[in-house]
Amino acid sequence: MPANEPSRDGRIQEAKPSVTAKPHLPQPEQLPLIDADKSRPTLGTEPPQPRSSRWAKRAQLLIFVVLCIELGMLMIVLPWTQFWSSNSLLWGYPELRDVVQHYFIRGAVTGLGIINLWMGIWEAVSYKERKL
Repeated sequence: MPANEPSRDGRIQEAKPSVTAKPHLPQPEQLPLIDADKSRPTLGTEPPQPRSSRWAKRAQLLIFVVLCIELGMLMIVLPWTQFWSSNSLLWGYPELRDVVQHYFIRGAVTGLGIINLWMGIWEAVSYKERKL
């Protein structure tokens, strides 16, 4: 029976949408146009930051730099001290103690310490704030 025609009892039956019907998709000419120049903010157009945000960034930077420098110095010096070779935590594991005492492992830990130290110094030197 065709849609929207009366049946024998006089009621109008509406057409039911089929399961295979595709949803309406907008045609390319119906899509809104985006100006390429205005879609991305350009440098220097950011709104000024509040003072609390600046001080929070400065404090975060200070904590990060101090942590990196201290951890780096510790990792550079610690593998070559007596504490590294006679560590009470390793007394129960003689195989691990032998591996940790190899010069290669000590040098690798020292290298990671140098990288950590460099990372802290680099963050401190390269920090820049935008002028008001």
